[in-house]
Amino acid sequence: MSKEVRSGQNVCKFLVMNFIAILLFFITIRIKIPAIGYDLKTIPIDHVVTLLRMIPKFDDIYGPIIIFIGALAPFVTKTWNKNKVSMIFSFINLIAIPIMLIWIFKPSFVPAKFYDENMLPFMYYRITLPVATLLPIASLALPFLLNYGLMDFIGVFFNPLMRPIFKTPGKSAVDISASFVGGCSVGVLITNRTYKEGGYTKKEATIIATGFSTVAISFMVIVSKALGGIADKRYLLMNWGTFFLTSILITAIVTAITARIYPISSKEDVGYKGQVVEKEKKISAKEIIPRAIDEGLTACSKSESFTKCLLNNLKDGMMMLLNVPPVLLSIGFIALLLAEYTPIFNGIAYIFYPFAKLLGYGEEAFTLAKGCAISIADMFLPAGIVGNASLFTQMTMAVVSIAEVIFFTGSIPCLLTSDMEITIKDILILWIERVILALILASLMVRFLYPLFGIPVFG
Repeated sequence: MSKEVRSGQNVCKFLVMNFIAILLFFITIRIKIPAIGYDLKTIPIDHVVTLLRMIPKFDDIYGPIIIFIGALAPFVTKTWNKNKVSMIFSFINLIAIPIMLIWIFKPSFVPAKFYDENMLPFMYYRITLPVATLLPIASLALPFLLNYGLMDFIGVFFNPLMRPIFKTPGKSAVDISASFVGGCSVGVLITNRTYKEGGYTKKEATIIATGFSTVAISFMVIVSKALGGIADKRYLLMNWGTFFLTSILITAIVTAITARIYPISSKEDVGYKGQVVEKEKKISAKEIIPRAIDEGLTACSKSESFTKCLLNNLKDGMMMLLNVPPVLLSIGFIALLLAEYTPIFNGIAYIFYPFAKLLGYGEEAFTLAKGCAISIADMFLPAGIVGNASLFTQMTMAVVSIAEVIFFTGSIPCLLTSDMEITIKDILILWIERVILALILASLMVRFLYPLFGIPVFG
């Protein structure tokens, strides 16, 4: 390492910034404010979101503004037709405007069913608004997590595991970390770029893009908060560490399995346009800690100024703020209407129903199976299906919705527009495989392993 990398200033920056990152994203703390009736145990960024939403009229004013601006933005900036995916999603976003108007004015000609607790109120208050509020807050916190060497430091420790477990090079650990931090679109973009630059083979890129490009940690907060009971505050978020680690572990196991079966097993192990992809050198056990420190400090020393990192992340966060809430409300509510008024998701549910029944969910087996089915539309929607089920069913569904990775409001458009030649057939087969495997693993872990080892699941 150079003197600059080893300098006390750089070491101090590495330690302080990454301590703040861990504190903001991974440590749950309880805050009590008796004057406003606030008493909640959660991670710091969620405290900020929750307190913001306690401001009088915040939900009624902020939400519609974001939805209307986000839905119209592609047409104002003339980016709606830059490619087929943009065209499709721009028009889908427009549907959010009449849905928002229905919610605001509640016209008499609209069926009363629209206003049931698990329909529009669920999509607006428990999914769309939390996401819309969280995105700018999370973007302000992301520089601590992304820019000061934490991912590079952690990635080295996973280096010896990646090839034997996931059939991917050690450097993909950093790519995977970015996916969990930045979200599915960030994950696919990074993977696709590395693939085109000769860093991954087609098979390796497919494994990473379809196996780890799940929702960001900030979105996992929304899932954990939407389930577990609102009135009595039995949020999964109160046991965030258990939920987060379970989701990561099962996502990893499912990916290790799907990497070895069709359709990924049929992918060519060659680089982009025939490029030669060099295999990485192995790191001995003695080298891991020094290498991790070296990689972490080196990345930290190369970081831009905090102000520039903050502005870049805030810019990305604002772009997502305009794109994500409208598509969530549109596709989410349409999917809920299809689930309520058509048999489409009931039919798809029968793919998963036998597994749910055999795993001992009894009368809730079909509810859980339907939650699995609707996850193809969006990973938040299962929460609306199992919202009144037992806490064990909700925990299982929450983990499955993270570990499935593949859904239409997130990774699927990114995968279809990438250079990895992943077809819609591949995507649908992988989605079914991942949901079934995650359902089995989550069920076994939540129902049997947690009680056996005395691990608390709910607060």
